[in-house]
Amino acid sequence: MATNLSNDISWLLEIDESGVDFLGPIRHWQHLSMAAAGGMIWVRGLRSDDLGNSVLRGIPHARVLYLRGDHLYPENGLVPTKKMPPGLNWRPLSKGLPLGFPSFNHNYFGIGERLAVRLVASTVEASAVAVLLPVETLRSYAIAASAVRLRHLRWVVLGREALVIGTPMLPLPGRSFWQLGEHLLPAGYTFEFPILAETIGRRLCRQAGDRVFWSEDGSCLVLAHADVVPLSPGSIRMTVAILPAGNTTL
Repeated sequence: MATNLSNDISWLLEIDESGVDFLGPIRHWQHLSMAAAGGMIWVRGLRSDDLGNSVLRGIPHARVLYLRGDHLYPENGLVPTKKMPPGLNWRPLSKGLPLGFPSFNHNYFGIGERLAVRLVASTVEASAVAVLLPVETLRSYAIAASAVRLRHLRWVVLGREALVIGTPMLPLPGRSFWQLGEHLLPAGYTFEFPILAETIGRRLCRQAGDRVFWSEDGSCLVLAHADVVPLSPGSIRMTVAILPAGNTTL
């Protein structure tokens, strides 16, 4: 049985300093504190149940990391990417963020006038390319599946669920998504104004291979290409080992 390492780590949020205004929706979370250095902002104090919160996950370009010792690791990674800067000045989030409105709202696009991004029911049938399902359901299937069945699939953990991308899709129940450019949209939905899809993708994706994952209510999450990894029994076991307590068991 693998050991859950979540008791040995601390969860943090990392965001470019230029995007500090996007932290406004979580400014009132009194258990969080923040510090800045070298053009980056870190938010610490995240609890395991915060990680799946749609408000936190909707902050553009925010990266969830975990701290072990003085090293920072990607949310689902086992190799550290950097060291935590020493001597940071940590302040409560409510004191570190001034009250006000962001100069740019990621949910609005357009020239001159603002236009809200909404998803609407689609009359056009599109083939699904991704499925969202409980991590435990995926684990039970993947550890017994052949490598050939999994080789075209990639996956990422979103809170207490797993998003599996690629075809042929797994024969497992879950919420299906189809792809429009860089966007993964819920099956049966599309943009109210599909012509904006390319513009929205350029605004939200930082590099080639990034995807924008959408919910029916119009909220979205940018999936960095590096965070979506090949699906294999090994990646399932390693990822489950570092999930927060209560996510799943192995």
